Amino acid sequence: MKNGNTKKKTALKKSVKTTAKKISVNEKGADSSSGSSKLFTIVAIGASAGGLEAYTKIIANLLPDTGMAFVIIQHLSADYKSLLKDILKHRTQMPVISVTNGMKPQPNKIYISPPTSTISFSNGIFKLKTRTKIILDINP
Repeated sequence: MKNGNTKKKTALKKSVKTTAKKISVNEKGADSSSGSSKLFTIVAIGASAGGLEAYTKIIANLLPDTGMAFVIIQHLSADYKSLLKDILKHRTQMPVISVTNGMKPQPNKIYISPPTSTISFSNGIFKLKTRTKIILDINP
């Protein structure tokens, strides 16, 4: 029989999906395809609105000089005002930054994707696209 801590750890593992990918950008975020640079990893961490506990545990256990950039992507309604940035900045020594369109990631920073946008990464920069609402009329 599992104890309460084991159940919590299992639930925590299931609630967060992480992806790590090495990208070719230098520490200033510039595309480095035409020269040498110091590569760093961008780690994307995504969860639903119920992933706050998992996010805080991950962030609280990171050293401030990992050499990686972290992107937190939380699935929320676009109408919801997220407090994630304010909550996480008290759990880490790394800067916690809201992503803006065209921003260049840097290592040893945590980036928060806004709930009003989808996020992608291309040519050394974050790209945001406004999410569109889909309204279905189910009345005949």
